[in-house]
Amino acid sequence: MKQIEIEYESGSSAAGLSKRTVGFALLGEKKSNNQLGNWMTGNTKRKYMRKRKVWVCNYVGCGDNAQHNKQSFGMGVLKFVTQTILLIFILLGAVLIFA
Repeated sequence: MKQIEIEYESGSSAAGLSKRTVGFALLGEKKSNNQLGNWMTGNTKRKYMRKRKVWVCNYVGCGDNAQHNKQSFGMGVLKFVTQTILLIFILLGAVLIFA
């Protein structure tokens, strides 16, 4: 096991337009003009990110028993074979339709 730091989104916000912003923008205040410009262009969304440390495995199968790993490997092979056969049938059908 090793410890890594991950970053995740903890929230988001979107700034609205207030009477104060519009009023002071009309009077020429620089900050209010910037806020009004950002609102008009749709550039008001913000994401809040946090970091936390989590423990992860150093190698494949960490924390699992061998039997579980064998079963999941077999299911992966079965899914691949099934999808391949389905794709072949779709391609053959398309060839027959357009031939």
